[in-house]
Amino acid sequence: MFELNSLYDNYSGQTPEALMAILRKELAQYVGLGFSKEIASIEKCFGIAKEYTDKFQKKPNALKNDKGEFIRTSGEPYINHTLRVALILLHEKMVDSTVIIAAIMHDLYEDTCYSYEQAKNDFGEEVAKLIDCVTNVSDFLQEDNGCLLSDEEIDYSNVINKCSLNPIAFFIKFADRYDNLMTLESMPIQKQLKKVEDTKKYILPIVHRLKAKRFSDLLDDAIFSIEERTKNNGEINAYKYISRKITEGYYLQSTAKFITALKKCFVADNSLTVSDLKVDTPSIVQIYRSLLSEERRVTDFAQSDILYEVYLISEEYQQNDLIRTVAEKFVYDRKLNEYSVCKVEKNTVWVTDDIGNRYVIIPTNYETFNENRYGTLDIDTLSTSPESLDDDLLEDKITIFTPQMDKIVLPKNSTVIDFAFMVHTEIGLKMKLAKVNDRTTSVFTVLNNKDKVEILLSDKVEAKLNWLIYCETKNARRRLVKWFREQSE
Repeated sequence: MFELNSLYDNYSGQTPEALMAILRKELAQYVGLGFSKEIASIEKCFGIAKEYTDKFQKKPNALKNDKGEFIRTSGEPYINHTLRVALILLHEKMVDSTVIIAAIMHDLYEDTCYSYEQAKNDFGEEVAKLIDCVTNVSDFLQEDNGCLLSDEEIDYSNVINKCSLNPIAFFIKFADRYDNLMTLESMPIQKQLKKVEDTKKYILPIVHRLKAKRFSDLLDDAIFSIEERTKNNGEINAYKYISRKITEGYYLQSTAKFITALKKCFVADNSLTVSDLKVDTPSIVQIYRSLLSEERRVTDFAQSDILYEVYLISEEYQQNDLIRTVAEKFVYDRKLNEYSVCKVEKNTVWVTDDIGNRYVIIPTNYETFNENRYGTLDIDTLSTSPESLDDDLLEDKITIFTPQMDKIVLPKNSTVIDFAFMVHTEIGLKMKLAKVNDRTTSVFTVLNNKDKVEILLSDKVEAKLNWLIYCETKNARRRLVKWFREQSE
């Protein structure tokens, strides 16, 4: 956690070229693993994304810099945001060219004239579909009196519907929201707090349900930083204070030293087959809550308040054998004489160093480590089982299935009209009848949870003004209103 916060400071204020250089450096370590062709595709992706975000913007009144290139309200180029999203995912070892390209291009469908077909031709259908899963286009952004609605005003069920088609898209969405939160400082305070409120209401419940602990910690820290920055009670900014103490102190250096010492022991002892070492630290907000629970002040924060979780990744050793071997190393190896074993349990070893740092060593394998850190994204479970969603996510919601058994989440009391416009505007406009659970019915039929709906189309527009009475969703109403307005002009 601390490492990403530290790296993130380096990402801010950079040019697109500088961020791309950081990305290249990160990717270079994977060239030997047959990743060379993928890197070439990512370079191509950067060129396309920069050209389109610099020159084309759908948003009305988009700002431009002195060069005539479009920029965000903060003054930075649009592509900086998507490059940071890619860097966050790469930092989390999500080394997949499809994911990295989709992250860099995830705003293009929404913000520019770059299309699904162009992405398909440039990078293949898999990439084009993944970008579509994470974009806020069509079902996400609607027009209201000529103004585009913000992402915060869009019903979160669209996120579930789209990302469920390829669950890795959830990770891109979470990284996207993290970067959005971390770059809000130039926005008015009320907009910052609105973003926090919507993240808590719409995004975090999905993160928690998917058990993506790492992204939960990242988002919690980003929210905490905003809440501390925008409070107006004269108290110390706890987020900045703890962050500064961590940066000024020897926390990161101490961890690196501890890991280096462990690695040397494993190299020297051929009997230890440890594939990798991973370190997890508590989020800043977790440290803050711990201080509060002990009725201590923020300024009481000390090095011993951090518990480092060190994971020994091994595919061969049994946990008990590895724990016993590691414990013996710390007791008898002179290279580790600055560390003391406090406790040995069945599956863990607790260690302190001579300046108060605390470590708990946990043996595991890659599958278990990744599952504990990022959750399990089972595409079949997510796309076919509405019970897989949290009750709080589905409160006042129903899940409707298409003929292909894709699911659409809608508010209770939604009608066939709401369903059709959620699928596509043209389908809604040209709908004449529907089949609900294989029985032909009218477009005004109120749907029930787990209904299967097939839309029967005409070759011309069938929409009527009275359909507005039967719309439960803003999505359907806005699309109908827009179409009727266009006909009257």
